[in-house]
Amino acid sequence: MKEEKKFSIAKEGAPIIIPVLFLALVLNILGYKTGSYFFSLLGILIVLFFRAPGRVISKDEHIIVSPADGKVIAVEDDTEDLFMHEKTRRISIFLSIFNVHINRIPMAGEVKYFDYKKGQFVIAYHEKAYLLNEQNIIGIENKKIKYLFRQITGLIARRVVFNGRVGDFFETGEKFGLMKFGSRMDVYLPRTVKILVKKGDIVKGGITVIGEVS
Repeated sequence: MKEEKKFSIAKEGAPIIIPVLFLALVLNILGYKTGSYFFSLLGILIVLFFRAPGRVISKDEHIIVSPADGKVIAVEDDTEDLFMHEKTRRISIFLSIFNVHINRIPMAGEVKYFDYKKGQFVIAYHEKAYLLNEQNIIGIENKKIKYLFRQITGLIARRVVFNGRVGDFFETGEKFGLMKFGSRMDVYLPRTVKILVKKGDIVKGGITVIGEVS
């Protein structure tokens, strides 16, 4: 098991958190208590959004973990033609604004494919959001399987962040980016993988095992 430090804040949150808390301080000094309280509360909420709680990551080389916290809204047969070029099982995870938005690698491997797709911002729960919305598309390969996942924006989320590039190697459960203010994650797995989650399940990034490679 790999254990991370108990709590941290995603660096991407700093450009938002610092100005908001600074404004709260200035308003407090100037005597605008109501405004100071409002921006202080807003700052705390933003800090909570960008929270990165520590996780204990399994070292089992045969498991695939959830890349995000949220609720499974679909487990369906699909076909992935960009990178895997095969029939797959697609697991769709919806993240509300209250979920941890740090994303993690489902299974160790090398980034072999990356693409950014412009698109719409329909609600992430929409059946076709994974086809319509703006997104990052990442393909990973290791000695066991090839798989792909999509960081998809939503109605509120307007930015997805992938801190990697083709050729980078990530460990299972390693942090790789985040989605800002509610969104969706879709994972495409080979049909040979045993799927261990179903629609309606609540999952945690880096902890919940969503699939197993025999």
